[in-house]
Amino acid sequence: KEAAAAAVLDFLSTRILAAARPEGQEGGLGQGVTLRRAIEASLPFVSQAFASQPLSEARLRMTLGASFFYLGDARLAAEQYERARVLYFTTLGSENPSTLAAGNNLAICYADLGRHADALKLREETVRLYKAKLGPDHPDTLASMHNLANGYAELGRCTEALRLNEETLRRRRATLGPDHPDTLESMHNLAYCYKELGQHADALRLNEETLARRRTRLGAAHPDTLSSMTNLATNYAELGRQ
Repeated sequence: KEAAAAAVLDFLSTRILAAARPEGQEGGLGQGVTLRRAIEASLPFVSQAFASQPLSEARLRMTLGASFFYLGDARLAAEQYERARVLYFTTLGSENPSTLAAGNNLAICYADLGRHADALKLREETVRLYKAKLGPDHPDTLASMHNLANGYAELGRCTEALRLNEETLRRRRATLGPDHPDTLESMHNLAYCYKELGQHADALRLNEETLARRRTRLGAAHPDTLSSMTNLATNYAELGRQ
């Protein structure tokens, strides 16, 4: 573990943080370098830096994938998650939670890139493996079920999305509690399915409850609370309550 930590720290110091040095000086890209450019410049060196430490490389690529995703670059994020998934699969096997986590994140990137069929296939496989490995009520299993329901919704398969969202919400309420942010996210998504299927009264009821719980749990200014307010306003408009 110490060797792995030292390798990651060395990579961070020499390949990412060093980018802030004067241009041309020991990996420097200039004092005005952005974090994104520094990370991108480090990518060609990842494999060679961790040639004998596949798990360290996989963990680093998971971090890089998350960074690129939050920077709005799903393509580069997907590349990192793909490599991490291969490394975990080769080292730990297809059912290891780390392999499954990489697949889960990769599927989200595929969906963001419009590769919905690829995303759905990966999500279905991940849910199946999570259930077999961790059981149907484990938080990671429930997160993968949540993502699969999103995949069905993205493809217009709203009835399947509805059924899976209902199951996920039931299990999250039982295992995480009614006010956990993940439970509230399931309520939010289930309300969306009700709306898409024309069940506006059910959508309204659930959106009102979700907003009330999010205000209490997360605060009035939280992005999730604001999202619930938008959904509820849409419901009111659809029901003629201008």
